[in-house]
Amino acid sequence: MAGLYVFDLVKEGDVAALKELVSKQGKDVVCQTDRYGQSTLHIAVEAGKLEVVRYLLVLGHPDPNVTDRNGWTPLMVRIPILLIDLFEFVLINDHILSLQPNPSFSPTSSPSQKTPKKIM
Repeated sequence: MAGLYVFDLVKEGDVAALKELVSKQGKDVVCQTDRYGQSTLHIAVEAGKLEVVRYLLVLGHPDPNVTDRNGWTPLMVRIPILLIDLFEFVLINDHILSLQPNPSFSPTSSPSQKTPKKIM
């Protein structure tokens, strides 16, 4: 029962209940993996539950470098989601976004000096 329950707590971001579960059953309760080989840390990162991520990292369980069945660490799982969040932010806030490199741009130039082409 604790297996499914711990994943539910992680997805809900219920740190208080996780702490209680760990105090009753020990740290190993959060070291389980789901049917895809994802640890509780993978699931917390993917769900964006920062407080759960912090708790698990402070607890030291599971290993933050553990990989799932596809060889992905918890950080690797979140990168595509962060990119989607970034693109949504840029588009919703009507920022100019170009998928083509600007040949006249240099890392030392000021953003006000160069304006990328709007893609939409």
